Amino acid sequence: MGERGSAQIFFALCLTVLLGSVALVTDTGLVLFNKAVVANAADAAALAGVQALPADRDKAIVIAGDYAARNNVENVQVIVSEDKRRIEVHAEHTINLLFARVLGLNTSTAQAHAAARAEPLTGVRGVVPLGLTEQNLIFGENYYLKYAAGDDPEGEYHSGFLGILALQGPGAKLYVEDLKYGFEEITQIGNILNIQTGNISGNTYEGVNYRIGRCTHSPACTPESYAPDCARLVTIPIIRPYADKQVQVVGFAAFFVEAVTGMGNDNNIIGKFVYSTVPGESSPDAPDTGMYVPRLIE
Repeated sequence: MGERGSAQIFFALCLTVLLGSVALVTDTGLVLFNKAVVANAADAAALAGVQALPADRDKAIVIAGDYAARNNVENVQVIVSEDKRRIEVHAEHTINLLFARVLGLNTSTAQAHAAARAEPLTGVRGVVPLGLTEQNLIFGENYYLKYAAGDDPEGEYHSGFLGILALQGPGAKLYVEDLKYGFEEITQIGNILNIQTGNISGNTYEGVNYRIGRCTHSPACTPESYAPDCARLVTIPIIRPYADKQVQVVGFAAFFVEAVTGMGNDNNIIGKFVYSTVPGESSPDAPDTGMYVPRLIE
C-alpha cells in the first residue's frame, strides 16, 4: 500500500474519531439539557397537581398531566396517595440524537421523578378578623357563621360561632379594614389574639358585601368552582379560649362567602367551608383543618 493509501486510511480513522467526539459533545449536551427540562416539567406538574388535593383526586391527575404535556413530556404517570395528600409524577421523554446516529445511536431517554405534598397550614398573611371556635367542620355544606346570640337559623344549615378579633387593634375602623383586605401580618398557630368588643354588625355587613362585590370573575365563582384569588374566599383563624378577652390560634379554615344577612343579634355570614391551598408556612405534623401549602418533597 502506498503513502497515499495510508494517508486515506489515517484520514478516515481521524474523521471517525472527530465525528465521534462531535457526537459525544453535542449529543451529551442535548441529553443533559433535556433531562433538566424533564425534571423541571415533573416538578411543575407535581406542584400544580397537588393544589387540587385532597378535594379532587381526578382533577389533580389531569392537571399534573396537562402541565407535563405543555413541557413536551409525552410519557407521564401520576400517582395520588390513599390519603389524597401526596402526588407523584414519573416523566419520560424520548430524545432524538443528532451526530450520534453515525455511531448507530438514534435515541436516548430522559427520565425524572417528582413528588409534592399538601401540608397543613401553620402560618399565613391575609386572615380576616373572624375567629371560628374549634369544632369539626363539614366541608361543602351550608353554614351560618354567627357572632351574636340570636336563634339558630332554620333549614339545612350548620351553625358555627365566630369571635370578632382585633388584629391591628381595637375599633370598628381597623376591624372593617382587615375584613375587607385581610390582615397584612403573618398569623400563626399558637398566636394569642385579642377579642374585639361591641356589636359591629354594620361593619360586618359592609366588609363582607365589599368582598362579594370584588368577585368579577366570569363565570361567577361558587363554592364548587372559584378562582384561587377570589375575594369571597376568606381565611379564618380557628381559635380556642385563652384568657380574658383573648383567644389562641389552633388552625385555619377556608370559607367561601355567599351572603351576609341581618343586623344585631340576627347578623349572619352565610357560606361553605372548602379545601384550599395557599402560600404560607406549613408542617406535616400540624392539625388538618382543610387548608394546605403545596410543598415539593422529592
